[in-house]
Amino acid sequence: MKNLFFGCAAAVILSGCCGICDKPSDIADGNYNDPITVCKTDKAVKIDGKLDDAIWQTAPKHEMVYLDNSSLSPEKEAKRMRESIHNEGYVQMAYDDKYVYIAASLEDQDVLSYVEQDQEYHFRNADTLEMFFWPTEGLQYWEFYATPNNYKTSYWYLSGGLLSLNKTFEYPLNKEMKVASTVQGTLNKQDDSDTGWITEVAIPLTEFTKHGVKFEPGQSWKVQIARYNHSANIYKMQLSSYPKLPIQGGFHNREYYAPVIFK
Repeated sequence: MKNLFFGCAAAVILSGCCGICDKPSDIADGNYNDPITVCKTDKAVKIDGKLDDAIWQTAPKHEMVYLDNSSLSPEKEAKRMRESIHNEGYVQMAYDDKYVYIAASLEDQDVLSYVEQDQEYHFRNADTLEMFFWPTEGLQYWEFYATPNNYKTSYWYLSGGLLSLNKTFEYPLNKEMKVASTVQGTLNKQDDSDTGWITEVAIPLTEFTKHGVKFEPGQSWKVQIARYNHSANIYKMQLSSYPKLPIQGGFHNREYYAPVIFK
C-alpha cells in the first residue's frame, strides 16, 4: 500500500513463528495459495466498523489483490482497464469461542450500495465484500456478504455441483451473523470525494458446527476474501481478492483459496 489510508506495506512471513498475533504487522502480499492467519482473541470484537479493537492492532494484514482480467478483452479495452485507478485494501481475521471475525479496510473514491435488505446477491447492486469458507475434507462450503450500508447474506452450498440450482440459494440468513461498516465519505454520491470504507463481520461458529464441521485448530480450512468494486470513476467494475486468483472461473475456485493458519 502506498498511501496514508492503508499505511506502508512490506512483506511479512505468515508462518508458524511465535508472536505473529502479538505485534503490529505490515501488509502481506497475496500471491497464489498464500495462507491467511486467523488469530485467537480472548475478548469479543465489537462489531462497529471502526477497527479499534485490540486484536486489529496486531492481527496480520493481508493485501486484497486486483484481479487483472484485461487479457480477456480486446487490446484497446484492455489498455483502458490497466490504466484505470485500482483501489487497494487489506483484510484481517480473528476468532474466539463464539465467532470468526473478518475486518476489511478498502480504499474507494466512490463508495456505493443500493441494496435495502439482507440475503440478496448484493454484488449486483453494491460494493460488496465476499467471504468464502471451505472445510477441505468435504465438498460443502459457505459464502457470506457484507456491504457499506450494513446488509449481509449467508449462503451454504452442500456441493459446488449444486451451485447453479436456484433452490441452493433459498438457504435462510443466519440471523446471528453481524455486519457493521463505516464510510469515509458520502455513500452513493457518485463522485471521487470518498477515501474508502471499513467493514467488520462476525460469523457464528454454530453456522459451521450445525453442518458437522468445526472452525478451529486441527481442522483443515481454506478461505477466500473477495471484493466487488463499483465506481463512477473507473473504466469497468473491478474485482480483487486475498489471495490472488486465476482470472478464469471466478471466486468459486476453491483449490486456490488461502489455507488457514490458526494462531
